[in-house]
Amino acid sequence: MLSWLLEYAPSRLTGDRACVFAEFDTESEARQVLEQAPEWLNGFVAKGVNLSPLHRAML
Repeated sequence: MLSWLLEYAPSRLTGDRACVFAEFDTESEARQVLEQAPEWLNGFVAKGVNLSPLHRAML
């Protein structure tokens, strides 16, 4: 999975190595890459945040 995504953007594994993720400049760009994903790859586009909603609620 990681090698496929690396063709489109700098990509990383989550801490538990269960998921891969990449950062795109626009939602449109991310969706275009997702449309090209192999059938065996399940994915979605999500907006990243710098501070988790849980952490924000605790402040």
